[in-house]
Amino acid sequence: MHNLPEKELKKREVEIIDITSPVPEKDYKEDEDPTKFHSEKTGRGPLEEGWIEKADPVMCAYKLVTVEFKWWGLQTRVENFMMSVRPASLLCPSDILILLLCRWKPISF
Repeated sequence: MHNLPEKELKKREVEIIDITSPVPEKDYKEDEDPTKFHSEKTGRGPLEEGWIEKADPVMCAYKLVTVEFKWWGLQTRVENFMMSVRPASLLCPSDILILLLCRWKPISF
């Protein structure tokens, strides 16, 4: 998918991002909460606990994140910090996708 060399594939960490995971309070908007949203057009939602095991169909998004900071003395700290804030930066755009479902439903490909 991302055509990573074998060396990078061995270092790769695969994470499942649950779009129903709580978001920081400062970013929370009830009208963007997939655990409260219900689509009238599709009849889907709100997403309940365990939705990942029950959902059919499931949308997958593959996101590759790499951090390389080459500055002696700071490299490990900066790289670790960047990777620690990564889950939140990936979660917010993903959970909003489910809310756009009503807009996409009439579209056919």
